Amino acid sequence: LYSPELDLLGKLDIPLGRESVKDHWHAGPSPGGRYLLLEYEPETDEKRFAGLPASAYETLESEEHIEWINLENLDVVERWTTKICVHCTWPGPISDEGMMQNYRLSDSKDEAPPNSTIVNIGRPPNGPWHLMCSSSDSHCGPGQFVNNEAILRMQLTGQDKNVKLWIGLISIRGELLYQQTFPKGEIQREGFSSLSAERAVSISSGGRRFALGLLKVKGGSASLDIGGHSSMDRVMVFDLPSHKWVYSLDAKAQSTKSISGMALSPDGSLLGLINQDGVLELYRVPETPNPRLIQ
Repeated sequence: LYSPELDLLGKLDIPLGRESVKDHWHAGPSPGGRYLLLEYEPETDEKRFAGLPASAYETLESEEHIEWINLENLDVVERWTTKICVHCTWPGPISDEGMMQNYRLSDSKDEAPPNSTIVNIGRPPNGPWHLMCSSSDSHCGPGQFVNNEAILRMQLTGQDKNVKLWIGLISIRGELLYQQTFPKGEIQREGFSSLSAERAVSISSGGRRFALGLLKVKGGSASLDIGGHSSMDRVMVFDLPSHKWVYSLDAKAQSTKSISGMALSPDGSLLGLINQDGVLELYRVPETPNPRLIQ
């Protein structure tokens, strides 16, 4: 932990280098940077599964170790272990209030259609938890906290050349606040996976805005496992209080071919990008009059 003058204020030893499977770990900060959630698969699990057929992974439960860290003073708030399997609970992101998402597949028609995704929100590791939604609601699923009251979710719909990017803003009570489907051939920066999706979005630490980098993709076939040609198209900034896009940066007009880093200032008034030449560029995002606050 460093001061603004880069003086070392504190250190915390974490077990990733000693205990985790190489590259099988994830560090997810809360939107305002108050907390960090570390998740990793222990190396002992990899050795336990070594040499087993692929079918064994469907019945064996693997472990996930989790550390909840307070970044303001580098204290470990909680440590716990969870089981990873088809109907087990999978950990999700954490908010600045210490609320966490988890999700699992339903195995009972009494709570939701079998094998539908159920998303809960509560205080880890033991709750209490409350149901946010289930995938019987088409917009439901785990996503990123953009502030303490709302979650951003992204998914691809369709196949091959008809693939489209859908984004939805969902309250922690499961209400759909905003949704948009982008034209086919437009996907978020760095492709689509649970980890790359996080890097494609930058959230202002004040929880007011997020920036989304979009690529234009041409050609390719998912069914034939042939990748298309992609190029940077634009970066858009969404304003949560007014529920609308307030800024769009044309990548071609700015000669921006790729972006290796992207961030918003705490209040969302500035957008920073690192372009393909390693140059940091700063853009001012306009204000929005009479914002409508999310209740």
